[in-house]
Amino acid sequence: MPAALAVASPGQHEANGWGNRGVALVALLFLALPLLVLALAIRLDSPGSPLFLQTRLGRHGRPFRIFKLRTMYRTAQGDVRISRLGRLIRRLGIDELPQLINVLMGDMALIGPRPLTLEDSRDYLTHASERFAVLPGITGLAQATGRHLSSRQRERLDCFYVRKSGVGMTRVVLLRTLRSVLRRPVHHPKAVLLAEMPAHSVSAE
Repeated sequence: MPAALAVASPGQHEANGWGNRGVALVALLFLALPLLVLALAIRLDSPGSPLFLQTRLGRHGRPFRIFKLRTMYRTAQGDVRISRLGRLIRRLGIDELPQLINVLMGDMALIGPRPLTLEDSRDYLTHASERFAVLPGITGLAQATGRHLSSRQRERLDCFYVRKSGVGMTRVVLLRTLRSVLRRPVHHPKAVLLAEMPAHSVSAE
């Protein structure tokens, strides 16, 4: 891990962790009924569990199981297809809501780099390992900046978030995530510049 990377103390991580868990608990209590209705609708729409579980890498590269609303199913012929309800769930961007359970369990935070699959994490572990210094999040700077970023741009934004995370950065991510969910156009010059910044701007202080 780069020496210039400012890593939060164990006390700070613990305080942030309990704060995230508190918000996740309140959100789960508020969303319990809608999530149950969605789970039942998914089960009726296509065969299989309403939840999709997958192994991802968390803080310090520790593997954990991530929860998502299932949006695909396997046909009798063995093909994997997106379900009718799955299309709507993806369009609304609510398939990640069960990850509030992961936050409650301490495997994720509300905001942070998105957790990577084992396959996608191989490159990051070698040249962008600092993204694993924090808990992965339900949403992050890369997701809040736009859906059409290249993998390299997402990598730069993830590393930039880890180095510059704080109250100001949290506000940027929350504001852009909220507006993205509401499908309102967002013009945030700082985030746009971050997506286009040269590689050396995040690889060195």
